[in-house]
Amino acid sequence: MRAPRLTSLLLLPGLVALGLEPALWLTRTWTDGAYDSDGAWVAAGCVTLVILAVRSGRAPRADGLSRDAGLLLGISAMIRLLGRVLAINHLGAFALVLDVWALGLALNLAARPWPVSPAALAGLFAFALPAEQVLQRLLAHPLRLVSAAAAEVVLRPFYPDMSRAGTLLDRPGLLLSVDLPCSGAQGLVLLGTLWMAIGCRRDPGLLGWAMGGFAALLGALLANTLRVGALFVAPSLLAEPGHSLTGLVALAVGAAPLLALARRWPTRARRFDRPLIPLSLPPQAAAVFSAAAVVIALAPHQPLDVSEPAPGPGLPVSLGAWYGTALPLSDQEQVYFQRFGGRVEKVSYRLGAGTITALTVRTTAPLRHLHDPDRCLRGAGHAVERLGVRSEGLLTTTWKSVDPDGNPWRVEATFINARGEVAASGSDVAWRWMAEPGVAWMLLERISPWGVCEDDPAVCRDFEQSLLAALDLVEVSS
Repeated sequence: MRAPRLTSLLLLPGLVALGLEPALWLTRTWTDGAYDSDGAWVAAGCVTLVILAVRSGRAPRADGLSRDAGLLLGISAMIRLLGRVLAINHLGAFALVLDVWALGLALNLAARPWPVSPAALAGLFAFALPAEQVLQRLLAHPLRLVSAAAAEVVLRPFYPDMSRAGTLLDRPGLLLSVDLPCSGAQGLVLLGTLWMAIGCRRDPGLLGWAMGGFAALLGALLANTLRVGALFVAPSLLAEPGHSLTGLVALAVGAAPLLALARRWPTRARRFDRPLIPLSLPPQAAAVFSAAAVVIALAPHQPLDVSEPAPGPGLPVSLGAWYGTALPLSDQEQVYFQRFGGRVEKVSYRLGAGTITALTVRTTAPLRHLHDPDRCLRGAGHAVERLGVRSEGLLTTTWKSVDPDGNPWRVEATFINARGEVAASGSDVAWRWMAEPGVAWMLLERISPWGVCEDDPAVCRDFEQSLLAALDLVEVSS
């Protein structure tokens, strides 16, 4: 057997070991409602581009590109090790982006008769990851502030009596909250995907790439500003289908700068100008690589964001006339909290025919533990509608959830830290915790059959007041 072929065979187990677990996790995000990801369509687009390029004809022998591909695979292995040890699935999956880049170089897609940029292909594949969720998690709070400020600048000449407090836009008769769905993260992901997709077949050059990225950012801000402004001027658009149609029109306007810029970029031509620098890898080195890859794939988890014990009163056995029953954690929940720390309690309270379940999660590592309830609900097959934020008393976000059997539920969530400061969402918690990582946070969730609180609001109000008093949460600040 010739050495190059033997080397390839010895490399194969290592490549599979490095990519298998991240690839399986990534494909689960495409079908798991908790991630609400359309990444499968992006991945399908990447596969289509590769097939079209390969089927367009043979490329010159380009073993010289293998050195670049080998370097990318080496970096990918290091990222994979980091993601494995820290138990961060997103980090391990990001290594797949470099793998796609390396694949594009190995197939010499840039020199095919129908050329595709390997770098742009990798950038496009990055949006097959749950990018929107990451943006919502880490950047939703500043994105909301920027969107609210931009909308204020546009609207103030027409509404001189309006005011803004953080993400709240106020005018007589209307208070509009630029909350999580209006952060602009979705528009940013869509325009970023469009930017990379265009770059696969167009050749913008280095300056063009920078200008394209700026146009995508500017377009996302423009689209979200227009959407928020339209909802402020015409509150009737908050209801469906007006809300979605407004978003589509605003997104089309936001895409215009990028599309106008892309028209000036030439169609990508075949690349023959790169020097051939062959990668000489003996079979022994390939065997070592595969052995190291297997070790990386089996490396034990040593996450840094394990929660320390989070003090605080637990859920009481009863709340006045409300009698409680502690609910056990699922096996999956027990394993998770044993691995990553944190403290969770679930108690179901019954008064007559009414039942309300309270859940608390206390942690010093909110990036790991705390997120909005809709993520878990969608993962369980629920249809979820975000109803908004209630600012009276304890800042609370409310959802209406319909389970797979058709039963509707009311879900309320509040995030509060050890100093009594509250946040409207998990993304707000993440932003505040990154500024002050030493502060412990708690999620307080209340779940009731839809109609319990709607039919008798006073009962739920009394329950909440009793629950807050039992948890020493009577006085809070935002």
